[in-house]
Amino acid sequence: MHTFEANEAKLERLHLECVQYLKSNETERIMKGLWAKYRSYGDVMGILTLSNLTENERLFLRGLLKKKVTPGVSFRVSLKAFEDAFVGTVYEGVSLPRLLEGYFGKPIESKKEGLTKALRAKQDFIESIKVMLAKEQNTHHLAQWVSEALLNSQHKAYKLVNGFYMDAQVSLEGLIGDLEALIRCLEAHEGGIGIPVAAGVATGNPHALDRGMPLRKLLVYYGSERYGLEIPKTLHETDVFFEMLNLNVDESPRLVLTYGLEAFDVEGRRMGWDIFSARCEPLNLSTQNLKSVRSLRAISDNIWCYENPSTFFRSIQKSPQNAAICTSGQPNLLVYKVLDKLVDRHGFVYSGDFDPEGLLIANRLKNRYLRMDLSFFSVENYHLALSNEVISETRLKQLKQLTDAGLQLVGAEMRCVKRAGYEERL
Repeated sequence: MHTFEANEAKLERLHLECVQYLKSNETERIMKGLWAKYRSYGDVMGILTLSNLTENERLFLRGLLKKKVTPGVSFRVSLKAFEDAFVGTVYEGVSLPRLLEGYFGKPIESKKEGLTKALRAKQDFIESIKVMLAKEQNTHHLAQWVSEALLNSQHKAYKLVNGFYMDAQVSLEGLIGDLEALIRCLEAHEGGIGIPVAAGVATGNPHALDRGMPLRKLLVYYGSERYGLEIPKTLHETDVFFEMLNLNVDESPRLVLTYGLEAFDVEGRRMGWDIFSARCEPLNLSTQNLKSVRSLRAISDNIWCYENPSTFFRSIQKSPQNAAICTSGQPNLLVYKVLDKLVDRHGFVYSGDFDPEGLLIANRLKNRYLRMDLSFFSVENYHLALSNEVISETRLKQLKQLTDAGLQLVGAEMRCVKRAGYEERL
């Protein structure tokens, strides 16, 4: 055996014997403290403070360090002093790092080394994701999003994505593959697709987008950044969010009641919708009707938008010269698509119910279409529309979400009156 190998074997035996000596005494708490301190500094430096020493711990330290260790008093020892305490004993030549590794049976690395190693592992993972997504088209954005979410602690999805990355029960790579397949599925279904169907098509599991499922959480954070949407906080906001992603929260067909609109195809030709308004008839549009539409125009400069069908039908009877749209409550994706094709040429005048849900619908429309006329929502009209329906405190709390100044005034009055008003009464 070479001299080096012989010396290394001798040194290994020395450390094993010293570890046995340490374990024969009550030293586990002391050694854990030394382990943590060494990892912090990455070297034999720093001072370990030990409190509430047991009698056996006190006797061990006094014997090893040849110092007075007073009962009931915290004791401080530097890592260097602990290592040097073996000089002049049968264990002379041992090093603290090797003692710690032998004592706990695993390699020791500093926190800095650990962080560097973890960062390299993340970077390797990101590269594997890029390779996986490179097989598909238009996936650069997703790969970049994953990279930023994993590495940037200020990223909105940092905690979520890193939580999945560290969770042994979750395959983040598999989740990202499912998310990519889901995005392609949604982009291929402009008319909308049901949540279970989309989940089944993308992942083979119709429950993959159920509430609380990892893919659903990942979709919310990725979709909000990809499409410039706010992360939903309530169930209602989540439903609206999914509608914007072409995910139907129920299986009913998407329809919108319209009046006085004309459609033009990609070559600028009329598509015949004006026949209905010429006969003073409404036109109920579906997603299919918009597939070949390049632009829309209305018979009036302003378009009256109503929350309720009854007021919509009364409007086109009394004022057939005015174009009108009915949102039928909460606007769905199709309503937004129609309004988006009209907003550059026309103004919007909106009316709806005087209750928390109705004011929030108006608020969302105003946030999307800044020139939306909400003069209907006045305190005076609120009192004219009042019913006997009492609004619960839970519903009234929703009014805190209002951002439009005019709607906030009505909301303040509503919190005092605590009754709902309806569009039909006006």
